[in-house]
Amino acid sequence: MLLNPEDSVDLGSRRKVWPSYVLISALTTAATGVLLFCPCDLPSHNRSAFPLIALSAVFGLAAAAVVYRHLQRYTGITVLLRAFYAAAIVALAVYFEFNFATNLIAWLARPH
Repeated sequence: MLLNPEDSVDLGSRRKVWPSYVLISALTTAATGVLLFCPCDLPSHNRSAFPLIALSAVFGLAAAAVVYRHLQRYTGITVLLRAFYAAAIVALAVYFEFNFATNLIAWLARPH
């Protein structure tokens, strides 16, 4: 299982894991930030949208690769399922960050 309480690790290995958690957060935030700058409502009419979407996808794939490396210690999961889990985790993180950021921008831009 992914959240098995018997998979306890010592304090030294927990300290080694934190930088990768920070890297995952930074990469998903970078992917979200690029999407916020992107004029993605009509990407076919704006040439700068495609490179920004590609850059966001690169950040997302890099974050998924780091998540995949975390999931490698779970041997009961197949490679394909680990890749799907990693992509789904990152996609949900970017979606929720993007949704939160756009709602926050709309809330800040409302007339007082």
